[in-house]
Amino acid sequence: MNHESCTAAALAQIALDHGLLPADRHAECLRQIRESGGSRDGRWLVENGFLTPADLAIVRARFATATQSLSCFFIPTDGGSMKATLPSSRRPSAPPKKKPDTIGRFRLDEELGRGAMGVVYRARDTFLDAPVAVKLLPTHVAQDERLHRALQVEARNAALMRDHPNVVTVFEAGLAEDGRPYVAMELVEGETLADWVRNRGEDREADLDLIEQIAAGLAAAHERGLVHRDLKPANVMVGPDLTAKILDFGMSKNIAAPRAEQTMDSVVGTPLYMAPELLAMGLGVDTYEREAASCPRVDVYAFGVTVCEVLRRDNPFRGSETFGALLRRKRDLDSLADLRSEMEQIVGEGRARTVLHMIDPERFARPESMVAAGDRWRESAEGEPVTAILGGSFGATDQVDVADVPEPTSPTGLEWREEYWLSDRCIRLCHGSLTSVPAEAWVSSDDNGISMAGGVAAAIDDAAGPSVKKEARAQLPASPGDVLVTGAGRLRGKHVLHAITIDLTGPDVGWPDLEVIARCAKGVFSLARDKGIASIVMPALGAGTGRLDQHEVAAVLAVEMTRALREPDSPIREIVFSFVDGDDDFVRRFRIAILDSASDVCIRRPRA
Repeated sequence: MNHESCTAAALAQIALDHGLLPADRHAECLRQIRESGGSRDGRWLVENGFLTPADLAIVRARFATATQSLSCFFIPTDGGSMKATLPSSRRPSAPPKKKPDTIGRFRLDEELGRGAMGVVYRARDTFLDAPVAVKLLPTHVAQDERLHRALQVEARNAALMRDHPNVVTVFEAGLAEDGRPYVAMELVEGETLADWVRNRGEDREADLDLIEQIAAGLAAAHERGLVHRDLKPANVMVGPDLTAKILDFGMSKNIAAPRAEQTMDSVVGTPLYMAPELLAMGLGVDTYEREAASCPRVDVYAFGVTVCEVLRRDNPFRGSETFGALLRRKRDLDSLADLRSEMEQIVGEGRARTVLHMIDPERFARPESMVAAGDRWRESAEGEPVTAILGGSFGATDQVDVADVPEPTSPTGLEWREEYWLSDRCIRLCHGSLTSVPAEAWVSSDDNGISMAGGVAAAIDDAAGPSVKKEARAQLPASPGDVLVTGAGRLRGKHVLHAITIDLTGPDVGWPDLEVIARCAKGVFSLARDKGIASIVMPALGAGTGRLDQHEVAAVLAVEMTRALREPDSPIREIVFSFVDGDDDFVRRFRIAILDSASDVCIRRPRA
């Protein structure tokens, strides 16, 4: 078989491994390649209907990068292009070596599987007289020291999971006599979960049992500090007794290990299962973040996609023509809402909501690890009470008992948008007039002359009446960041907290910055604690000046709000926060800021 035929076969194998080519079509493809005897390359796969041009582009990128690392997908940390080429120094210089008969105490038998990243053989441990599987690095990339280290990391990380029934056990790692690294591991008879999805009819009970096992194995890995980074159906084996075992820790990272012992920080994974932030970093759309590349939430996302694929018998993101199109689909809230509706028909509202929470486009909206995600999946089993919690980017979040959450009133001119619950304390996001909201204290975003001429703050001052402004002016001068306390005047409450955001004492107006806003918020909540205030109504401080981005103001205030509600001895039970513009983008950004500050928050939208 000439080199071009080998290339076509290798591309077809990668397409099979990543769900781009069904098993029966792959077998037919190999048959035609063997029988043709002519020159065959990737274009032949398209011309004969085995791959689409878009799928071929994806497969070629994976083939090129796979010869440089154990990753099926590799993107430089500098945010460079996903497009990769094979350096001439790493091109195959000689035909592959013959399979060795033995490696150490392991006698190699027939080949079980082959890809651009390695060959797996059925083998026998001659000392224990027990069957094993041996993974051997290909000859033409065996001289790459980085790959040697990566295979060693795979063995070490998998060894940390040796005692778990849902992770393939690694017995030994080393170098064969010809210098090629190998790993000896547990031999699992059966098929990959990808084959299970392709070949099995609907068996909901078995599907759900396999999902539970995968969740348990991945949760155990996260408890040990391991992030798999390439979870997908092709990396899960299903035994004859329907035991699921996670394999291939070649891209895993031990985030609990010392920095010097950790693997590279590159963005790795398989595109269909990669979290959108990883794809965005690889495409250069977003700036590279080391933490995001190895965060347990990337595994949570991959698990959620895998759950959808198992239950739907197809990956929800398959069919995207380019990486950019794939990223847009993963972030498209309308298509995700449609997916949620489809999943509700398959597993019920509770589980559908939970799995969509796992594949939320926003990283911080997902459960922080598979420990939390697994708990939520089990708790959301069909038949348990379904709650009215809807948060996340498109309606998935933690659950609380609706009976324990009071329904807010809706004063005239006010639109409730979302609620963020931390235990029994709440932040209510709304849009509109705040003066009709009953509360113990209102916050006014004032200047140091107490003479704001417009916006939400001016409406509060005007509703409170002239006596409140007079009382506040008596406490001047004040500096930006200070907070003055007065009575509430005609407002139904006790106090108005005048946050001084603008300096009018100098020749030029000193417009507020985010540091001033943060100081004002700290001062507001400090005074609220001192005076035993339980409920506060608050506008977006300084946003009405037009000099600050309202979204940035909201992010700063979200941090201070969640901090205030988390203090165990704080009397504050409720914060009503109003924003100027009624756009959905603001709601989404504020939600992200809240989730970033408090990952255990419960989000709820009031009933219509």
